[in-house]
Amino acid sequence: MRDIDQSINYHRRSNSLPARSTFRLETDRTKLLSCFEQIRQLADAEKDGLGFIPKQGLCDAINRNKIMALIDTKARELIVAGYIFHSGVYPNAKIQQIATAPAYRRKGVASALVRSLVSDLEAAGYLSIRADVASDLPEALAFYGKNEFLPITTRAGGRSRNRSIVQHIRELEVDTLFTRVEQSSLGVEGSHRSRRSWEAQLFALDLNVYFDLARERKFSREARQLFSSALAHEVRVVVADEFVRELTRTSKDKANDPILQFALRLPRLPTVSTNELETLQSQIHDHVFVLSGSPDAGTSQAKSDAGHLAHAALSRVSAFVTRDETILNARSSLIHRFGIDVLSTQEMISLLPAERRPEPSVSKQGGGFVCEDAELIEVSRHLNDHNLPRGMIDEFTVHETPNINLSRKVIRQGTEIAACGVMIEPRSTQPICRVLVHVRPETLDAELFADHLVNVLVRDASSRAATSIEVECAPGQASLSAVLRSRYFSRASATSAYQKVVLGRPVTSLNWGSVVQEMRRRTRVILPSNMPPEESMFDIGYGDGRSMATNLRGLEDILGPTMMIWPNRQGVVVPITRLFSERLLGGGDQRSLPLEDDMDASFLSRRSYVNAPHTASRMRPQAPIFFYESKTTGGRGAIVACAMITDVRLMYKQDIPSDARRRVVVEDIGSLSSTDNVLVTTFDNLLTFPNPVRFEALRSMGAASGANYVTATEVSGVNMTRIIKQGWLHEQN
Repeated sequence: MRDIDQSINYHRRSNSLPARSTFRLETDRTKLLSCFEQIRQLADAEKDGLGFIPKQGLCDAINRNKIMALIDTKARELIVAGYIFHSGVYPNAKIQQIATAPAYRRKGVASALVRSLVSDLEAAGYLSIRADVASDLPEALAFYGKNEFLPITTRAGGRSRNRSIVQHIRELEVDTLFTRVEQSSLGVEGSHRSRRSWEAQLFALDLNVYFDLARERKFSREARQLFSSALAHEVRVVVADEFVRELTRTSKDKANDPILQFALRLPRLPTVSTNELETLQSQIHDHVFVLSGSPDAGTSQAKSDAGHLAHAALSRVSAFVTRDETILNARSSLIHRFGIDVLSTQEMISLLPAERRPEPSVSKQGGGFVCEDAELIEVSRHLNDHNLPRGMIDEFTVHETPNINLSRKVIRQGTEIAACGVMIEPRSTQPICRVLVHVRPETLDAELFADHLVNVLVRDASSRAATSIEVECAPGQASLSAVLRSRYFSRASATSAYQKVVLGRPVTSLNWGSVVQEMRRRTRVILPSNMPPEESMFDIGYGDGRSMATNLRGLEDILGPTMMIWPNRQGVVVPITRLFSERLLGGGDQRSLPLEDDMDASFLSRRSYVNAPHTASRMRPQAPIFFYESKTTGGRGAIVACAMITDVRLMYKQDIPSDARRRVVVEDIGSLSSTDNVLVTTFDNLLTFPNPVRFEALRSMGAASGANYVTATEVSGVNMTRIIKQGWLHEQN
């Protein structure tokens, strides 16, 4: 038996909708038999649609563990909200019946039962699950379609009713022999590497960086930080043989020269062919110094620097770290012609892992549940209770160490944990961030919880810089799989991790160059050197030699959450109240909000903004939307966040569906428009500005209109670039 509070996906305070209910999933035969009459009566009531099953058949199904039920835990007596009866022969299962009691219909009970069954079947290695549905039952057909069942064939039904039966199949997410062979022979597509093959990146040092460490100079602080990171095994530093030879040539007292003696003990680049080294040294010298017209061309110093670079290139190090401007100016051509990247000391420091700042534990509360930081012991207990693979449990139940950043989150319903998530980020210059999310499949809010945990952990992982993310998805986590696919995560097989590269911040023509360098160095993703035109197609290169074609709009999806601002792109600025900002954008102190003010929308990655219909011409799908927190409602009088519009719909107030309502954080939608309808704008890829752009700054940059943002106001690509520079890039400098 598995106990868990359950939540109904409805707007919490609407008078026309019920409060959240709580259920438990019951699989124990003795307890199911104790409420057998309820199951039998429910089966008999649905026999016209589902077919008749005799009393003994139901009894046998319970004894063979073929029936599971959801029980209302808030009722004074044992009440069955719904049940599912399954059969089949391994590895193919079949749903014989699924029924919900009238009082509990349209609350997600049936979908929760399907998720629970799928979870059990995937854990047991089943390949598929089948459901046969009469063609004259449109609601049942729609239900199975919603739950990822595909119609395969149609056959004639019984003669008495003269109807056809549509056979539906849902393929389960488990590896077959063919997927295992495909995975082992083809490998994982993209720029991601195996977690077990990771090691700290290797950087070759120029002499000027070493002297910054050994002597008190302008960049000594950066050099010490670099060597400190090396001693912590976050990066590896090496020097070329030419490095030591040059120090030896210039030393006046070799036996008593501490700088030389320390250098002799530094790790060296591996030995390479002398002929190859001399040939490449000559080519690099001519390319970097002669062709650029450098006055140092031909000098022993220039030839020595070329020797350092040549040895580093032949050793395939991650980059050569130097402060020599001539070498740094040749960066692009050195990469393309010789395959060696060069970094300044400051650029190298920006790549070093940052200490994760300790943050106060903050609970984010919803209707009937709360998301908060978790202790290791309760995460471990949850994962063990749900029989996750041993290796997965061991990896994600570790203590925080100086070499990793770690985040643990749980969602509680009452005293039970409904979902948990763990993020582990190696402190390195090219980390692969590992994430595990697990949601109890029987919870009615499984997708809501999965969506929120993925959102929180992905943003945490990409809060400082671009990163490669791998999300482990245990068998039976269908809701999590759906969430990850909707965010453009992909995986090579049913049992491998979902993968994605995440940028986590907006991009304009001003920071495109730095983003290109960061993506290449941290994730091995290669972007064009210059920002392409809006609609032009370009190739994204990956570290394994693969590539794919896309445009800037596609790049937003591939690297999201992010936003691409090109010069002629149009966006919109919309006003929001302070409370709207705290609920919808996650600003302010969530602990200050009263319980009745917390809503599902603040937990969803895709949310909705509601305003009057006359603004429809300005609210366009795929356009950036900027949120201006109004001073008249106690706000900051500043643009505080931006996002991407995904959908815009004009809806009659009384006809707004429940799924749209739960994405809105206002209590009284009717007050937002004097007409019978409202404009519902859905958005995602939300990015909160670290430095809110106040109205005075907007006016000085020419981005404020005469309307002062009291209604939706169009904004040009040029002004969006200025806003992002002030609100985001300024903070990053």
